[in-house]
Amino acid sequence: DSLRNIVVIVTEPIIKDEITVKSKNVLDQIELSDGQNLSNSMSDYDFVDLYSSLINEFHIMKTTYDNIDGEADYDYHFYKQGDECVVKLIHPYFHYNPDNAIAPTLDENDYPEEHYWQLDKLVADTVLYTYDNNLIEGQSFYSWSEVVTDTAHYEIQKEYVVEKANAQLHNDVFDPNCYLATSFSECETQESYWCDWPEFCSMSTTSCESDSDCQLDKECSVSGTSCQENSDCSNGETCDQVDICEPDVNASCSSNPINNIIDCLLVTRKITTTSLGAGASYKLISESYYKPGFKLVKQDLKIYWENMPFVSASPFGISTIEYKDPAVPLQVTSNNHFLRKNTIESNDFQSIHDFDFAPLKIMPTLGLQRIEVSND
Repeated sequence: DSLRNIVVIVTEPIIKDEITVKSKNVLDQIELSDGQNLSNSMSDYDFVDLYSSLINEFHIMKTTYDNIDGEADYDYHFYKQGDECVVKLIHPYFHYNPDNAIAPTLDENDYPEEHYWQLDKLVADTVLYTYDNNLIEGQSFYSWSEVVTDTAHYEIQKEYVVEKANAQLHNDVFDPNCYLATSFSECETQESYWCDWPEFCSMSTTSCESDSDCQLDKECSVSGTSCQENSDCSNGETCDQVDICEPDVNASCSSNPINNIIDCLLVTRKITTTSLGAGASYKLISESYYKPGFKLVKQDLKIYWENMPFVSASPFGISTIEYKDPAVPLQVTSNNHFLRKNTIESNDFQSIHDFDFAPLKIMPTLGLQRIEVSND
């Protein structure tokens, strides 16, 4: 037999370790300054307390409505009241620059959703400025900022003006302020002529608005004899109507239906976003009418594209909400501290009763309404 070499190949796994990376959905990240390391000085509970104190300063509001496709929909809103303002956490909303890949649209009602995008980072947007917790007629504010992204270089101008105005509603409502009046004199005034306190004729007990609605029989003030005028009476007596219209002392003030709400404070916000270079610019406008008792009477959202071949030469409305008479007292869940040693993830919203088991989603909104333009 001859000798021969036998080659033996020994293999070992190339992959030494397998690492699985899982990303969790979060609302936002907290930025730390360069070189700052909190883990050296804070325990796990300290971190939870930090996040808890931040999140619990915000009020979470959920709005439900039918969207432009006629489907039941909803949005979440995150608000915080500051010393002299109310801010909302938003994901800033931008448009892509029209180019060879994205041709400019020729109709303001045909600007698809895929032509817009949002920043992942949450930003505090001031929606109301206050003084001593009140809106002030004549207030105005202006701000300018810029956002540089891989998509475009954007300039954002924000204008804020408060003025007195009347709000015209599409449907009749009852003025909640009428129901706060505790007397006839507080109820029926020249300023609130639509408020009504029940009145009845003193003798016939029929409903009335003035003495002319009651029986017109008159008597002399002392002798009680029938008369038509003072000259029919003697000794200086006056001829008085017996049956007069008087307020019902056991009644209360109510409101007649109205659709023109006067003496509101109109807060107008204009947000102009311009992409430098391409020059594409659009303006989002919110007009919010406020009045004590009603609180928010009406809010109109409008959009206006500048330097584009649109038919409209002025802003056009895309959404409106109006005050509605409450059928039942509003049940509000408040003072819930979700993060007391228990963190919640974004996908936990669909398991929480307070959120009506609806999953979290962040959509472009302005005020209490979603920004969406119908393609009809």
